[in-house]
Amino acid sequence: MTRLFLTAAIVFNGFIQANAQQSVEWKHLSSKTGDIEVPNNGSEQTSAAVADFNNDGINDFCISERQQAPSLVVYFRNDKDWTKYPVDAGKLHIEAGTTACDVDGDGDMDIIAGGDWQNNEFWWWENPYPDFDKNTPWKRYLIRQSGGNKTHDQMPTIVYLNSLK
Repeated sequence: MTRLFLTAAIVFNGFIQANAQQSVEWKHLSSKTGDIEVPNNGSEQTSAAVADFNNDGINDFCISERQQAPSLVVYFRNDKDWTKYPVDAGKLHIEAGTTACDVDGDGDMDIIAGGDWQNNEFWWWENPYPDFDKNTPWKRYLIRQSGGNKTHDQMPTIVYLNSLK
């Protein structure tokens, strides 16, 4: 285990050194200033996940909200700004730890999230790529409805789901 960690650290350090000449410019965007559309009218955005949801080579992101609908939205990057699409138009109590992976093996990134302290559910949403429609949320599947409430941090579940393929 130590050898694997050391190798990973050396590779990562080499990557940083090789790319040290590249500069990164960060631009702060805010829904308060109108730079980006507000996810919804709720006040408890609980999680975010970054992935290339529309397979255009540019990272997009999704935001969950547990108090207001829509409970999950995705933002796609276009030439000038970001375009918001619903993932789940209903109200769900989503906890922190949302993530993305290709659950169904069709080449696009799906979304996985779990319930907060108010429920014991765990879901995944099937990415409709390439047929995105602002009026059509993604299809939601129930992974489980058992055990204790509050699902948090989905990485072990992704490993499990990938092992089923």
